[in-house]
This record gives sequence, structure tokens and C-alpha cells, in this order.
Amino acid sequence: PVATNLAVVKLLHRLAWDLKCPAVLYQASVFRSFQRILAAPQRKTDPAVKELARLAVFIVRKFSETAATNPHVFMELFFW
Repeated sequence: PVATNLAVVKLLHRLAWDLKCPAVLYQASVFRSFQRILAAPQRKTDPAVKELARLAVFIVRKFSETAATNPHVFMELFFW
């Protein structure tokens, strides 16, 4: 399962960073998962969880940047 988790993280990273489409991950359910990941104690020891935490921080920062110029992005969180 570790290899699968890392593959999923890599896929999400490619969507958000390489393709410059972080908005694909602007979903309430994804943000809730990010919240759980950032609160997990394994975040400091497990490389897959550590990488997910880095991705979560990146996505939330990009969301904050978008929200500064587009106040409607908060509504879009629930309807994507």
C-alpha cells in the first residue's frame, strides 16, 4: 500500500504543480482530508503522509491566494 499511496500523491502533485491546476483540488471533501492529514501524528515519520502534508499546505496556500482575488471560490468549494 505504501507504493500505491506514493503513486496517488505523485498524481495529485502533477495535477496541482506540474499542470498548474491546483483548483482541481479545491473541494470541501479534499480539504477535510487535508485537515486530517495535517493533524496525523504519522506526518512526521511516514514519508507518504509527509508528502501529502506538503501537498496539503501547497493547495491551501494556493486556495488562499485565489480567495484574495475571487470571493466566489468559497461557494465553488461545495459545488465542484
